[in-house]
Amino acid sequence: MSTWPSWQQGNVWCRVLLLVLHASADTGSFDCPGPSEAWEFLRREVNRLPDFPDLPERVLLSGYEEDYFRVLFEGDFENDLHRCGPAILSLNMLFIRFYAKAGKIDKDEALGLAAQVVAPILFSTPFGWTRISASGFATLKMMAEFSKFFRQYLLDKASTPHQNPWDDIAAATLNRLSGVNTTRRESWNTLELVVSSASAVIQNTTYVAVHTGQRIQNIIREILQSKAFSDLWNVLDSLLLPDAVQLRMPDALKSPHLGVQTVSRCAPSRLLWGKTSQLDAARSVAKASRAFRPQSQATSMRHRCGVVAQVAKRRELFSDNLRSRFSLTCNPVVLLRLHGWYESGKASGDLATLRFVDVGAATGDCMLSALHIIPEGHLQGLAIEADSNFAELIRGTMALNGFSTNSRNNISHVRVRQVALTEPGTHILHTSFGEVGVCDSFCIVPSPVTAVPASTLDTQLKSFPGKIQLLSIFVSGKSSMKVLRGASRTLLGGVQCVLVHIARIPEGVGHAVVIFLRELGYQVQRSKWWVQGSPRSHEAEWCLRNYSIAL
Repeated sequence: MSTWPSWQQGNVWCRVLLLVLHASADTGSFDCPGPSEAWEFLRREVNRLPDFPDLPERVLLSGYEEDYFRVLFEGDFENDLHRCGPAILSLNMLFIRFYAKAGKIDKDEALGLAAQVVAPILFSTPFGWTRISASGFATLKMMAEFSKFFRQYLLDKASTPHQNPWDDIAAATLNRLSGVNTTRRESWNTLELVVSSASAVIQNTTYVAVHTGQRIQNIIREILQSKAFSDLWNVLDSLLLPDAVQLRMPDALKSPHLGVQTVSRCAPSRLLWGKTSQLDAARSVAKASRAFRPQSQATSMRHRCGVVAQVAKRRELFSDNLRSRFSLTCNPVVLLRLHGWYESGKASGDLATLRFVDVGAATGDCMLSALHIIPEGHLQGLAIEADSNFAELIRGTMALNGFSTNSRNNISHVRVRQVALTEPGTHILHTSFGEVGVCDSFCIVPSPVTAVPASTLDTQLKSFPGKIQLLSIFVSGKSSMKVLRGASRTLLGGVQCVLVHIARIPEGVGHAVVIFLRELGYQVQRSKWWVQGSPRSHEAEWCLRNYSIAL
């Protein structure tokens, strides 16, 4: 770290008082100073805070600080706060936590600097709690983490625990929010009304406290030590989370160059709140997609120029990625095969229907990618996911975009199954779920063990008859071999292209996958993270092509 930002010079508490007294100024729209790519990087990282608790160290020591963040502290702090409040507050929380944890500032300095972050949110804030969430920054979640950090930090610095008078204020505010179901997809207007009422309790109380002589230092210290306030920030964050994202294609693909470039384009990606806004966005995307054809190509084929994806009304890795990046998390290895099948059929002049089975579909990101790359009416998909929460999101997304039925021949469709695939003989699987699905060898915070319906792929495909062109298996740990053993009949019948993800699993499992497919008559290639296979009898060139340069 080079220098401490210029806004931290001088009398900290005088600056806090100025922020309190002038917090009602009108700010207009957010207009962050400095390079926009730096702020975008910060927004993406901040929104992934719950999944990466070492965020301050990751951001500030990742090599970006010298190139990006030094310039973000130039200029006047108060003016920057009014121009781009959530971003500035998020950045400051990172720096303060980092310096306090590293012991580079003492307790009084840490409290003074923390006050500059907390005061604008507590005292008649110029941008409001709803505007903070509307900005796309997870600032309220950061406040919960910031409060939790300082509560422990102040105890470590020998502050004596005591009855906190501000706990009752936070409890009263939480009570105002208790009637709202945080998992419901409420409209933005409803959320704004409820949260504005709740924020008035905090902001009026703190404003009166300051103007009746209570010291700001004491107010800030008590609020930072209040567990009830930490709970309040968490509830507000969950309540105000966007519950859907409108994505523009091919921008939303992890590798946009593998998408279909067109003249007509959907509206830019954006966050959505409430069922009505989701339906309106889905209708708009469908209408725009009707004119979405490849550039410089005389063809009747249409490609989706966007989708509306439902996301979890809670902090969860895949949903946080979508909200913060507007990008689908589908591995380029899968994207390349989807694009390869499309280009191969287009070149032959005989584009058939791609039957795509995605095992371990998570939130359906690969299926949504396929719905853009493969022309309308040429995709029949089966998304299989063991996690009931993920499966519910996929179903909601497919229904919202009109892909859940095949009542119209010119519309692609996707079926969704909530089941854990395994080997024959298992009907119930007792497991827990983590950040990326079923826990095996990669779970940071697993959920309680639960009973999940289990089946084999052979059984599931009885109600999805026909030749499978692409089978992608992305499951945890040793489960990939169990899935393959439960798909023996299907594989013997010939799947044009089989992809098996083998990262983060024991070396022996990856070798077993290769041997298993070869014994079933497949030509096999293996990379560091994937095994690809295609039947020797009718090998699919688009499946086994060397894509290393394209990656």
